[in-house]
Amino acid sequence: MTTTINVKELLNNYLEQGKILIAVDSNIEGTVLPDYLKNSIQVKLNLSHKFDTTVFEIDEDKVTVDLSFSGKKFMCSIPFAAIYYVAMAEDPLNGVEIIENMPFELLKLSYEITLAAEAEREIEDKDIDFLSNIPAEKADSINKNLGLDERAAELTRRGKPMPSKSDAIDKMFDEFMELVKHDGIRESLSDISGKIHSTKARTKKKATNEIKLSKKHFNKDKK
Repeated sequence: MTTTINVKELLNNYLEQGKILIAVDSNIEGTVLPDYLKNSIQVKLNLSHKFDTTVFEIDEDKVTVDLSFSGKKFMCSIPFAAIYYVAMAEDPLNGVEIIENMPFELLKLSYEITLAAEAEREIEDKDIDFLSNIPAEKADSINKNLGLDERAAELTRRGKPMPSKSDAIDKMFDEFMELVKHDGIRESLSDISGKIHSTKARTKKKATNEIKLSKKHFNKDKK
């Protein structure tokens, strides 16, 4: 069951602590802001009882306040339905999302980023230690032939860390497959590896694109 946030109470509670930040969708009907802030889903405003305002009212369904924009006063009217994020100004990343007011575009972006993160975690959870899937005696032989112990010792002498499991697998997989091809497991391991690398490639491309998008979370401060 979804709980509707009491925006008036939320704003008042935050304002009691000091200057706050609110994210506003200026496309919402009834929103009155300077012309250059219209038709935007990412308007960021600061509010505080300490600002030099002549009007600052929080009614049952909107905020009315005269704010200064580039040194000029403007009477703003912000419906609660247009406010989708509230945080302390000095800690903008740890606020409260009002999901029911969140613009569709941002919900979609958030969902896609979440999917990419979950896919990456799933890959990490299913990362396969190939040597653990074959008999111990054969694993020791492969380990010796690949020189893993010698490589680790050499890197230690040089003061460098041993490559991660995924890096080692990527670099030595061809050698490994050649060594185990006579043990009747090459086909199954190749299939597993193909799925892993294919999924990693798709996830890495998607996650990279969306990280770039997520960096520009809000417009510049308006006080």
